[in-house]
Amino acid sequence: MLGKVQLKSRQLFSSALLSISAVCLLVPTTLAAIPSQKVESPTSSASSFQIAAKLNGCPKATTVISYETKNYFAHICRGFDDQLFYRGIQKKNGSAINVSGTEYVNGSYFSQNGNILYLVDGTSLVVYRNNKIILREAVVRVYSN
Repeated sequence: MLGKVQLKSRQLFSSALLSISAVCLLVPTTLAAIPSQKVESPTSSASSFQIAAKLNGCPKATTVISYETKNYFAHICRGFDDQLFYRGIQKKNGSAINVSGTEYVNGSYFSQNGNILYLVDGTSLVVYRNNKIILREAVVRVYSN
């Protein structure tokens, strides 16, 4: 039974990646006009709230890379089991979500939580529900170690 569930999960994930690939091919090249993102360390100039959010981005885990948009922090974390997970934090109220099973494909991180798919890279954070975009925000800053 567990094998069937894992197979179904992989099939859904593969289907979502194919859908995203198709969307990326159809999206106009306006993303190419986005200026390159500034990569910063946590010690660079930022508000104390931003630094605190960055430093607390991956509690009890190692931060691989963090992305900042206007309204969110998106952290890619590596747990003690050496697996990647996504941690999204809303700036407005500090609410957070952790999604395990994050995959790195062609420069983007993908995380799936049921019918919700999170995609983040150096240009944007995109959230899909049932293969439809429900959130898209440009990345304004990238933090790496």
